[in-house]
Amino acid sequence: MVYNNFDFCPPASLCEAFRAGILIFEFSTMETVNFIATLWGSSLVIVALSLILNPSKMKDVLHALEGDSALFFHGVLRVVLGVAILLNYSAFDNSWKILVVLFGWMLLATGILFIYLPKKAKEIIGFLRKSEFLSIIILILVLLGCFLIYAGISL
Repeated sequence: MVYNNFDFCPPASLCEAFRAGILIFEFSTMETVNFIATLWGSSLVIVALSLILNPSKMKDVLHALEGDSALFFHGVLRVVLGVAILLNYSAFDNSWKILVVLFGWMLLATGILFIYLPKKAKEIIGFLRKSEFLSIIILILVLLGCFLIYAGISL
């Protein structure tokens, strides 16, 4: 799509360049599912790598989630993000895009768990905090994030 609407023009020199046809911007759109995949992939990689590089932070974050208000807030955030993903893309198909849908459902389900069953959520978080597989789980999240970035940008 070529943008040549002059209803709003910043500096006068740019407006003149637009009107003269010198500057023409072409905007490309990214599919919603690709945007969500790239957004979540980038977020997973950044956060998971920071937790791998600072192992003490990993246990501190999980310990902080065992507090009632933090758990409730985190649950609300998960519900909002899960619903936002599912409202934007919820098609089950036989491609990598199903990961985005499953991620949305996982966020929604865990958010509901955190809000309505906080004692059970605290048990799960306590188990994860003491688990020796936590570093492996975080590494899997980094790999999943890398795949989502790749898929969102190039597939």
